[in-house]
Amino acid sequence: MGITQPEYFAAVAVHAGAVKEEYHPLPAKAARKLPIAIWVGTKDQFYSLDLVRSAREELNKRGFDARVIEMEEHDHDYYAVAAELNPKV
Repeated sequence: MGITQPEYFAAVAVHAGAVKEEYHPLPAKAARKLPIAIWVGTKDQFYSLDLVRSAREELNKRGFDARVIEMEEHDHDYYAVAAELNPKV
């Protein structure tokens, strides 16, 4: 949503997400390039580190300030880390 409707957001923070290849044209069309932070577990069963790192590179190529924060030994369970993660956002 931050990519397609940046007028409503100052920045984007995501737990376990990525801009998949079929959506790569979207960042190029963004009216404003928001900072993006993606937290992902090194054992996420839905979003591999390679996919998330690739998404970061694609976003950065298109002018975003995208960062990936890798959480060691964490999987896709947001609720397991929410209390620790939320104050950092």
